[in-house]
Amino acid sequence: MKIQFSLFISLFFSFVGLTNAQDLIQNGGFEQMKKCPKDLGFFTAKQWNSVSRSGTPDLYSTCVPAGKVPSPTWAYCQVKPFEGKNFAGIITHFHRETYREYIYTKLNGFMIKDSLYELSIALSVSQLARFKQQYLDIVFTDESLLTFAPKPIIDTMPSLTLSLDSLKTDGEWRVFKAFYVANGTERFMNIGNFHSKTTNLIEKIPKRSDKVHRKIYNSAYICMDEIHLKKVHKDPPSNNESVSEIQKGSYTLKDFEFESGSYIIDETELPELDSLAIILLNNKDLKLTVEGHTDNTGDFHMNKELSYNRAKSIGEYLLLKGVAEERITLIGYGSEFPIAENQSSEGRRKNRRVVLKLN
Repeated sequence: MKIQFSLFISLFFSFVGLTNAQDLIQNGGFEQMKKCPKDLGFFTAKQWNSVSRSGTPDLYSTCVPAGKVPSPTWAYCQVKPFEGKNFAGIITHFHRETYREYIYTKLNGFMIKDSLYELSIALSVSQLARFKQQYLDIVFTDESLLTFAPKPIIDTMPSLTLSLDSLKTDGEWRVFKAFYVANGTERFMNIGNFHSKTTNLIEKIPKRSDKVHRKIYNSAYICMDEIHLKKVHKDPPSNNESVSEIQKGSYTLKDFEFESGSYIIDETELPELDSLAIILLNNKDLKLTVEGHTDNTGDFHMNKELSYNRAKSIGEYLLLKGVAEERITLIGYGSEFPIAENQSSEGRRKNRRVVLKLN
């Protein structure tokens, strides 16, 4: 059974419209090549390079005969391109060796200071790799992160971190989106795992062999395609015109679904949270309180913990979208503040809710 929650965030969506803005990523689908790759590590996509001179990102292309290295369906990824004929792949973690791969591209123009941008990227997990990376990092820089250090682990603060929890390991492609407020100095975009060894998060994929010794199989490996970066607004709405009359206040999330006893957000609800993230990113003076509530079924203390974890799930998603942690307050009230009687299923349904307070 799914728990029904409420939604008023769509009220705000009129403030958000992705225009036909210039794409700052050139060759985001890796379709343009200097030449057909003849083996793994021949990363010949135009406008893209390896951040590390010792790293060897891979370009998969249908210009390579099926079943040969590196055709899209050969060995490592075993998937067709998300779109077009090509896609790229990188090692984000190698189990027993200091080795990672990173790629970067020079943006097709400068970002505009304080403007909001939407990044979209299609991702897939290798069907043979033993591990899954739990995130993918994006770093915007004013200069290239190019390094000649052997087998580097580049530990730097990500501009964006995409959670890959919802990405399956069966070869599916999934499009991930995130929002970023520019500081105006960005000139390059770098992609990879920029976490330190101590903060690196991976998970072992069940039923994958421990006995295969080739580097790719003993690693976390991510395939990527169709990378785009566009400005969301011509001019972000000012605080006065977008917040004072409509956005401040208390709103109950409707039809927001969690599995019973779970605090994992259903992927169908993410667009609504994306719209909320845009509101917060465009209005930096706004702060958000997320309140979780339950009905009175079950243990009081467990309900309180569950309601907090649901609020926390929403907060953590907004953090991934670039909203600062200090702007978000999380509270789990459990069954303390019902808005209806708990004797009927309808009353309990109304009491299971998430409340947002914008102030």
